[in-house]
Amino acid sequence: MLNHKAMEFTLKQLSPDNIKLLLEQAFIDIDSVIPVEFEKDGITQKHCGHVWVKDDGALWRITPTSAEFIQFSYTFTLPANEVDAPEMVLLKASNLFDAFPVHMKYQGKDKNGDEMFSMIYSQIFPSEGTCSAKQFVKIFRTFQKLTRQNMSHFNEVINIAKNGTIN
Repeated sequence: MLNHKAMEFTLKQLSPDNIKLLLEQAFIDIDSVIPVEFEKDGITQKHCGHVWVKDDGALWRITPTSAEFIQFSYTFTLPANEVDAPEMVLLKASNLFDAFPVHMKYQGKDKNGDEMFSMIYSQIFPSEGTCSAKQFVKIFRTFQKLTRQNMSHFNEVINIAKNGTIN
């Protein structure tokens, strides 16, 4: 088992594989790891790798970047028959969440006509800074908590946006 107090990581060390190890040591279930490099048609492809965490039946994504931040995100859809609001209202509602640490992005309709949204939080990691394993897990758990809080108020925010009280 990792000694969470003694281990410190720089942003460059927080690769998808290392993030997987940190989270598993905190008993967090990993759904999959998408590496930074992979082979496709015999050619090495590079992209931002990420980790999919499975928690409470939902998938949470953690993406380390080379731009001094790690992005935590959660994407969800709402069935079209459950959303009684035009696109402009959904955009206004999602923009309201930009005033909070966990932002919401309205992504439009998916192929089934359902409304897609993402909750996003970007944690800055200065290039010379470090983060302990324990801190990293706390950041992830805080993102989850704030996302759930935002989602619990989502219908209320849509109603506010419908009534025109959001500019």
